[in-house]
This record gives sequence, structure tokens and C-alpha cells, in this order.
Amino acid sequence: MYSFSLSVSKGFLKINLCLNTSKLQRFSTNYASEEFKKRLKTIEHVFDLREPSQYYSEARAIKRKIIYHAGPTNSGKTHHALQNFFSGSSGVYCGPLRMLAAEIYHKTNQKDIPCDMITGEERLWATDKGTPSNHISCTVEMCSTHHQFEVAVIDEIQMLRCPERGWAWTRALLGIPAKEIHLCGEPAGLDIVKKMLNSTKDTLEVYHYKRLTNLRVEKNIVQNIKRLKEGDCLVAFSQKKIYDYRKLIEDRLGLKCSVVYGRLPSNIRLEQAKQFNEGHSKILIASDAIGMGMNLNIQRIIFSSLDKFDGKVFGEAPVHHIKQIAGRAGRYRSKYKNGYVSTLQYDDLRRLHSIMAEEIPNIKKAGILPSLEQFELLSMVLPEKSLAELTEVFELLMKLDRNYFLCDVEKFKLAADELQHIPLTLQQSYIFAVAPVNISRDVVLPAMNEFAWRVCENVQVTSEDVKDILKWPPRKKPRSVRSLQYLEHLHETLDLYRWLSYRFEDIFIDRKGVNKLQSELERYITRAVETNMKYDTQDSKHLQHYVARKKRRKWRR
Repeated sequence: MYSFSLSVSKGFLKINLCLNTSKLQRFSTNYASEEFKKRLKTIEHVFDLREPSQYYSEARAIKRKIIYHAGPTNSGKTHHALQNFFSGSSGVYCGPLRMLAAEIYHKTNQKDIPCDMITGEERLWATDKGTPSNHISCTVEMCSTHHQFEVAVIDEIQMLRCPERGWAWTRALLGIPAKEIHLCGEPAGLDIVKKMLNSTKDTLEVYHYKRLTNLRVEKNIVQNIKRLKEGDCLVAFSQKKIYDYRKLIEDRLGLKCSVVYGRLPSNIRLEQAKQFNEGHSKILIASDAIGMGMNLNIQRIIFSSLDKFDGKVFGEAPVHHIKQIAGRAGRYRSKYKNGYVSTLQYDDLRRLHSIMAEEIPNIKKAGILPSLEQFELLSMVLPEKSLAELTEVFELLMKLDRNYFLCDVEKFKLAADELQHIPLTLQQSYIFAVAPVNISRDVVLPAMNEFAWRVCENVQVTSEDVKDILKWPPRKKPRSVRSLQYLEHLHETLDLYRWLSYRFEDIFIDRKGVNKLQSELERYITRAVETNMKYDTQDSKHLQHYVARKKRRKWRR
């Protein structure tokens, strides 16, 4: 490793970097030339993000009243905030998930208050398509910072800390031009919100809520699957283990199980949750996807493990993560008056008692991300650089206040890098790079490449083209988790088409046809989810060992 310092006097940026040899050579060649420094001086302000609130002139032009509803899960904080949304002459609800946006959309219209829904992949209109309603329910990334509202509700405000999506909550909090903004979330987010509002001159009121039902950590582990009972939710941080546990429970106990996890299409997640809530299935097996956005009649949460893979490393799940999931037990006004939490392992139970007794640490920083406009300004002086290279320049030269962090841009750079061989405009490249899909999927990346070429060549894409690209139809009866994952990746690719259809409306013209393909695919996935699929070899050994160990322990007694 080498230490490299570039100091530029009289207004130029100072950069201190610790780089390996290859990075040092690239930086010296590309970014340390006199010509580069001259170009940078003309747009030095673009890299200064120490006062992000000043990017939102409409919000700064009005006096905003911020109301923070602070409380744990099942405390009624969002319910109270929504009463103001319903009663306002106009309003916007910003949620973390499309399922939540859809729930508020339906609730609002059921109250005879016209409300539209806007998510990345879908638009629903309360009345005529050409007549927007005064109320909007949207995913937080889709909220407008230019349209004025009387009331705004920003749900799960603690997501400011999220390494990937935190920027969207920062943008909503600083940028929505609403007279009254209700924030709902953990008390841990209050401190950072106060610091962020120091530069906005908005007023802040705080209301604290307590949990409406009791939540207790059990004294003993769930030693054997035979001790599972109706209303239990077994949490596993792996799709494979979810299906393996389900097969084990259904085979051994004869109890029907529902499954819920993030990769499962939202319509199917809702149907699985409905089956569990209505008692058609007795046990829920789920990932951390149940942590927000779903109303579930769970009496007891049982963690199969407190460790999870966060996308980079495998380790202990954060305190706030475990408490958010645990808090789903004993929902207010469900048939269970109290909630319980336990584990499968003794070591995990000791840790769980400690975690549940802890206060969630205050959030120190909120996420932030450069906008398309900032990339466009940078590109004006560095027109020869690709989007991935421009992102690297931003990482090197960006100035941030101590209350903010740069959100993870690795996926953004990876997508931009994968598409740089296609002669897209900067704006087109940026749109593809921020698409909410995982391009590491075998199916998604080739389809994205094909879609990008069609945009570049201005060639329309119909549902028939999509069939050709995806080699439709897929196998209708997957027999293993791996083949189910393939169908889920196809579904994600169709979501990508729908998402692009709202950004390149002249290219992706067959939304209706693709919706039909997606409905057909969801029938295949539903059929697969209802099938008692094979174990994968590695997980099968783990689970059989667990069952055998419990049997031996019981025999010794």
C-alpha cells in the first residue's frame, strides 16, 4: 500500500488517499493532470454536499412543521400519523415497500378519499388517468420534491441509516415541500433528524409511543420442531433454509406452512400471509421480510439463527434488525394479546435476552447520493468519462458533512460498468444503473443488456420480444429451490421492463402484455411455493442433524 496526497491550493480540492499500486497509477494518470485540475475548478461546488438541504429550493421556500412519531413496532405511531394524512386537503404517504404503498392506497380510497399510487413499477389512479388526485401513496424513492402538499407522512424514517437506500429518506425529509410532515420510526432516528433540520429552520415536535401489547423473551429454546404450534413464525435468513424447514415441519408434523421472503413476488407474499392470518396454514416460515410492511397474526417469533449474510459478510444481525423482527409477535388487535420470542439454540437465546434489553443505538449519519443533475455537470467537463468513471471521481472528491455518509454505490457502478460498451447517453445510463434489480442474476443482466441496446437504437420492445429474450415459456413445475429461483429471476426481469416502461415510454410500449406474462409466471411460482420441494443437500444434512440431536437428547433423559 502507498499513501498518496494531492494538494491543490487556493480553492482546489484536497485529496488524501490510501491506494494500492494499480489505483495510484490510474489516479495519477487520469485525475492528477493539470488539465484535469483546471476543469474541476469550474465545477468544484458540485462535489460539496455538506449542506444537502439547500438543493431543495421549494421546501426551503416554505415554513415546514415536522412531527416525529417515535416508538417501537406495534405502538400505533403510523396509525396516528395517517389520521392527519386522511384529514388533509392534500397529502403524500412515502413508504419503504410497494406493498405498504398499495395498502395505504386502498385504505385511503375506502374512506372515499381519492388517492393515487405511484411506485417504480406501477401507477394506479383513483379516478381518470389524466386527473391526478390530491392524495398520493408512493414508495419513498418516487416522492416529488416539487409538488406542494398540505401533509406528508414518511414511514420508517430510521431507514436513513440504510447503506443502500438511506439517500431516499434523506431526500424525502429535506426535500418534500409540505406544510406538515409526519415522521414515523424508531426513537433512535430522532437525534440525527434534529441535526439534519438545523439547516432547514423547520420546527420539530416529538410524540413518544409505547408498545400496545406485551412482548416477552421466553426462558427456554424451542428444542424440537414438535414444540411448534399454531401462530408460530420461524425466522430463517436463507431462502433454502426456509423451504427446508417447511418440508421438515410439514413432513414430520403434518402442519401446513406459509412462506414469506423478500425475493418472493409481493402478490404471492400477500397471499401467503393471508393464508396464515386466516388459519389455512398454521405456521409461518419467513425471512426478515416480515420486519416491515406486513400485518401478521403471529404469537411467537422463533429465530433459527441470529446471524445473517448482509450481502458482503456473514455475522451477527444488528440489534435494530432483530428487535424489528421480534416486534412482529403479538400484533395489536390480532387474536394474540401477547407476543413471545425464542430461538432454536441456547447460545442464541442468551444473546436474544441481551439484545431485547438493549436500547437501539442512536443513528449517527444519514445516507446521501449524487443526483443525475450533478453527474451531468461533472460530465460537461469530463465528457470522455463513462458513468462508472464519473462515479469514481465523485467518491474521490466528494465533501460531506459529518452527519451524512455516501450510500453504497458498488451496485450502481457495476451496472454502469456492465453497460458502458453500449453507446447510451449519460441520462440513459444513469436510469439503467439505478434500476432496482440485482444484475448478478443470470437472467437479469442479459435482459438488461438487450433492453439497453433497444433504447440506444430506439427500437420498441413488445411482450413478444420479451418472450424471445427470456426463452418463454419457462418450466411450469419447478422441482427444487434452485428451479424456483429461476422463476423468481424471470419475475424480477419482468419488473425491470415495467420499471423501464415509465422512463422510456416510447420504447417499452407493451406494459399490458408484460403484465399478462407476469400474472402467468406468478401462477407458476405459486404452484411451486405450494409444492413440498426437495431439500438441497447441504441444508438437508444440517436439518437432519438438528432433528437427530434433539432425538438423542430426549432419549438420554
